[in-house]
Amino acid sequence: KEHAAAIMWSLVSLDGSDNASAAVKAGVLAPLVALLIDGTALAQECAAGALHTLAGGSAEHQHDVSAAGSIEPLIALSTTGSAGAQEQACGALRCLVANSLDNQSRIADSGGVAPLVAALLTTSSATREHAAVTLRSLSAIGVETKGAIVDAGGIPALVEMLRDGTDIGRMSAAGALRNLGLDSVENRAAVAVAGGI
Repeated sequence: KEHAAAIMWSLVSLDGSDNASAAVKAGVLAPLVALLIDGTALAQECAAGALHTLAGGSAEHQHDVSAAGSIEPLIALSTTGSAGAQEQACGALRCLVANSLDNQSRIADSGGVAPLVAALLTTSSATREHAAVTLRSLSAIGVETKGAIVDAGGIPALVEMLRDGTDIGRMSAAGALRNLGLDSVENRAAVAVAGGI
């Protein structure tokens, strides 16, 4: 299973090929999602990597990856998997939220906020960046999600990202903090207390 997942990740990652569409049509999504749950550490990383690549490839594949039931296992893997699996799971979640209010809501409603905030505190700059981009999107969808980000310790974690994240991570953290503070004096004060101003 590890080898199959690794090969699939490689195949769907080839630029300029129709491998991604062919793989989705051939029914690869369900086995990849199953590996997120029951695979070895390497199989989980490769399956999450393939889903990350597929979700980022097109709006149609983004929808297909979400519809295959990937969101909850990706959320779980973002905190419980190996470092590589966490990075790929957070990357897949990042691609799933892009321009998709449905997926943003699904991730928030499935308990994805706290694991993404926790991912901001990892040592992997790529994982942290993926989490920050995803949280920026989630911070714009409603009061409940904003509250969940704040309750999970998101403000201090995002402020820390401003200090030592990648360029994209810092911009995303700033965007998330802006969204959190838009209608909340309390959140703006928390950003100031955390050293974000």
